[in-house]
This record gives sequence, structure tokens and C-alpha cells, in this order.
Amino acid sequence: MTQPVAGYKVYYGTAPNIYVNLVDVGALAPSGGSVSYTIRGLTTGRRYYITVSAYDTFGNESGASSEVMDVAK
Repeated sequence: MTQPVAGYKVYYGTAPNIYVNLVDVGALAPSGGSVSYTIRGLTTGRRYYITVSAYDTFGNESGASSEVMDVAK
């Protein structure tokens, strides 16, 4: 039986597939049909690689999402 999502974890770093930072953002309420989160404290102009997972109330974590890359603004 599938459990409802209890929260999300955002993993990020400055090299592909190497995530040295983790933010447990907990449950996020949808806004306008989507869920968003802003990572604070990034270095402007630096490239970051990011992936996200979800977890349930038992702490079971999903597989990671596809990695995305962007430059901090």
C-alpha cells in the first residue's frame, strides 16, 4: 500500500551527481498547481546540480528525480 507524501528532500552540489548539500523541506503546499522551493545562500554565477526525492510518513524515500543544472542568480 502506498503511503502519502510527507515531505521532500532537495540534494544539490557544484558537480554532476555529487550532492554535498541536503535540505529537508518537509511538506510543501501546492500553489497554482505546482510545488516550489527556493534554495537560499547559493553563490551567484556558480553552477549547481540539483535533484529531489519524496518521503512518506514512515521515512521511506523515493528514488531521486532527474538531475537539473542551473546557474545561481
